[in-house]
Amino acid sequence: MNILFMSDVLNWFKYNFWWLLIVFVLLLCAYLIFRLQKKPVRVISKPIEDELIDEFIDCYGGMKNINHADIDGRRLKVNLVNVKAVDIERFKMLGATGIFISGDNIKMVLPYDMNKLVQKINEI
Repeated sequence: MNILFMSDVLNWFKYNFWWLLIVFVLLLCAYLIFRLQKKPVRVISKPIEDELIDEFIDCYGGMKNINHADIDGRRLKVNLVNVKAVDIERFKMLGATGIFISGDNIKMVLPYDMNKLVQKINEI
């Protein structure tokens, strides 16, 4: 019975070989679609200078107005004492985008490597 089945399969492939060609083309197309998909572009952040760090701290209203700073993904998250003391327009001039204020927190995306800024804020 096993031999009969194999001969039926081989006989079917003998007359319907074009199905193999269609399956091969579809698999090739699927491979090319996944392979050629656009990969996300990595954004390289510029190092932040000490003068800019001091300017950012001034924009927050000084060190007395800052409780804590964290990096939240690509955003800088700063917990403040008084949100009204923040100069949002100056942040925009320094390159900040996506500024979001929620309660005592302010989050923003900066074009700089924020580790040095966060470290300096949390040290003091």
